[in-house]
Amino acid sequence: MSSSISSDSNATTGSPVSSNGSSTTLVNDSSSANTTSNSTHDTKDVDALDSSKKPERTTKERVDSGKPNHKPETLVPGQNVWIFSMAQVAKSPSAKDGIPTKHEFIQRAKGVNFIIVTGTQLRLPPMTIYAAALFLHRFYLRHSLKKFHIYEVGAACLFLATKVEESNRRLKDVAIACTRVASKDMNKVVDEQSKDYWKWRDTIIYNEELALEALCFDLTLKSPYEICTELMIKHEMELVEPVRKAGQHFIHDSCKTVLGLIYSAEVIAAAAFYWAVRSTGTKIDLKPKNGEENKLLGVKKQHVYDAVNMMADFYSTLQETVLSSERKNKYTRMTPSNKRKASDSSSSTSKKNKPDEAQTVPV
Repeated sequence: MSSSISSDSNATTGSPVSSNGSSTTLVNDSSSANTTSNSTHDTKDVDALDSSKKPERTTKERVDSGKPNHKPETLVPGQNVWIFSMAQVAKSPSAKDGIPTKHEFIQRAKGVNFIIVTGTQLRLPPMTIYAAALFLHRFYLRHSLKKFHIYEVGAACLFLATKVEESNRRLKDVAIACTRVASKDMNKVVDEQSKDYWKWRDTIIYNEELALEALCFDLTLKSPYEICTELMIKHEMELVEPVRKAGQHFIHDSCKTVLGLIYSAEVIAAAAFYWAVRSTGTKIDLKPKNGEENKLLGVKKQHVYDAVNMMADFYSTLQETVLSSERKNKYTRMTPSNKRKASDSSSSTSKKNKPDEAQTVPV
């Protein structure tokens, strides 16, 4: 009875008895299966944790993973890509449409003058007006004067500059100012019921999108006013009123030329300071330091001289234009000698035209 019980118990426990009578222990198949399944579950859990830490790669990353590693091209921060030579500026779309370069520059100056007068009406700071003028010059590097009117583009550039320079003005105010300046009547009553107001409002909205596209949404500008002020502070000239005003006027007048397309803001500021010092006769030491013989005020000396000469040519041309218009004008300024001549000639003509007392005058 005992042997049968022991064999049954051995059978139930899964430890078979050998032929010698000694029991041999074997690993149960079910326990091995359970161990394998547990290890697989553990592996899956680890994979799941890893996948949660590392997100799945996109299709582009999978495709690019087979390509060799190339370092991407890096752009220098603050690099100005809107600097051109005079020859490149002369090959503008307007020139390709048959407009002479001289006439194009005159039209650009008229557009900038429109911006200045309108900006003055809106009481905008100088840098906002400078930014609008530079946007206009850049716009006509990609579009022709024959396709877009200079005043309409100027109005859109001015509205855009108010946003960029954070001197915001309402669209309504800009449209009213443009209407008054275009009609040459600064006291004209303009409201939302007038036709001209809606015309300018729609024109500004339409041309603003075109300007953004032409400018490639590159609207960040350096202020030559700030750089020029820093130079004056460095040379202790910020409190000298004639020098400060001459420098500001130089930058203000440079808007009417293509100087901003050829030279950077640093060169324009240095040229403005150099012009202010020389034109006012202020004595100041501008000799370069050792090892910087080719530099003046931190930039290339030749660039400063070229910018100053360019503005000098602009001023001389402007002076000749004013003098020629004065010669053509019939009105002459009355001087004491002119007054005597005029009185003598008027008395002589009155004597000639005066009838004699005996002569009968027809009624």
